[in-house]
Amino acid sequence: WTNLVLTFGWIFFVLAGTLAMAAAKNFRRYGRDYPVEIIFAALYLISIYTYNYPYWARGNFARFAIPVIPFALIALQRWIPRDRRLLWGIGLVSPVLAAASAIGIKNAIDILHSALG
Repeated sequence: WTNLVLTFGWIFFVLAGTLAMAAAKNFRRYGRDYPVEIIFAALYLISIYTYNYPYWARGNFARFAIPVIPFALIALQRWIPRDRRLLWGIGLVSPVLAAASAIGIKNAIDILHSALG
């Protein structure tokens, strides 16, 4: 189930970025300054959400979304926390959760128990 949470987290993150791209004034200003990049992002997002690949789409969505992550971050910039302590905490917890998702949460707990004593 952790893999599903991680995958759907990426899907909703990119979807939130897409909605913010359409609504945020600062992103529209960015779009006027860099129209080629916005055309790429729009076409890429259309293809990533409409291309017919149901068998393996969910499992590989994060990999397919890599090219549009910078655009999603620019669009969501207003809602991203700026407190460095929080960002460092997220930066430390995120890889641990990703590793736990990759090896399975039960295996991760067993590994931590054996390592700690």
